[in-house]
Amino acid sequence: MSKSEEINPDELVRRAKKLSVFALAHHSANICAEIEVKDVKELRPDWTTEQAVEFLREHRELIGPEMLLRGLTVLAGLLEGGKYAN
Repeated sequence: MSKSEEINPDELVRRAKKLSVFALAHHSANICAEIEVKDVKELRPDWTTEQAVEFLREHRELIGPEMLLRGLTVLAGLLEGGKYAN
């Protein structure tokens, strides 16, 4: 591509059509799971927000990989054509 054929990034931004969040979600093929402070507080209604935040921070290295492992187990079971394993 020669210098004269290079695309100016500013021109791309100017021409770009702004997509709505709904349009982007419609085309997404990813699955993302999230545990929020409100989830912790639902299970421990007596806890403060600060306690719930600290709990998630303290246990994030255990919870995240376990969520991923369980999700992949379900995925593998579905791909095998049967019910997912417990």
